Amino acid sequence: MRFLFAIVVLLALGKAEAAKAQSPTETDVRAQKALAEHPDSGVLIVDAGMRNAKGEPMDCLVTTLTLVNAETSKVVTIETAIRKWIGDDDNGAAVLMPSGVYAIATFGCDVGRLDSRYQGNFAKVTVRAGEVLSAGTLVIDYNTDGALIRPTFSGSAHVEDYSPKTLASLKKRYPATLARAKRSPLIVLSAMERKNGVLPSKPTEPH
Repeated sequence: MRFLFAIVVLLALGKAEAAKAQSPTETDVRAQKALAEHPDSGVLIVDAGMRNAKGEPMDCLVTTLTLVNAETSKVVTIETAIRKWIGDDDNGAAVLMPSGVYAIATFGCDVGRLDSRYQGNFAKVTVRAGEVLSAGTLVIDYNTDGALIRPTFSGSAHVEDYSPKTLASLKKRYPATLARAKRSPLIVLSAMERKNGVLPSKPTEPH
């Protein structure tokens, strides 16, 4: 009987901790309010990183992704990681965005002395109105040539799950938002999409 009672207590404590972990934070409340005020928008949760030819991660103080709406060409810049001198780093981002299909066109890395931008049309994502989307981590394996100010890029991209560090950071800042998110990983662009764009070509009307 004592053993069964102990199990019941542990289960109750586990449920309480889970509920506490998903209790809305101030940032959750702001995200929910923004969704309510902008019904034509959705929330995108995403992370990104780069690895060199040796597989070593690039050490950036701030990393950014530049997304371009495929229909309107409007640009959205997302800070996916911020290293802090005091307090916990921010890893991963949750951003309100107008609905639409977006191409991830640029990865940025600020190392303090230099802010490098790597252009490549890496992946795409569809943001739907009213939805919270968990898109995973865009990982870019790269090689660079040319000058430091304007490096040239060659390499490939793939999508991974959030690292333990990113997942912990997101759960701390956006527990309720992350809990309700729909998992829909980024889609790496094909060679044709990188060349012609992410939207299908419209058929030519007969004359």
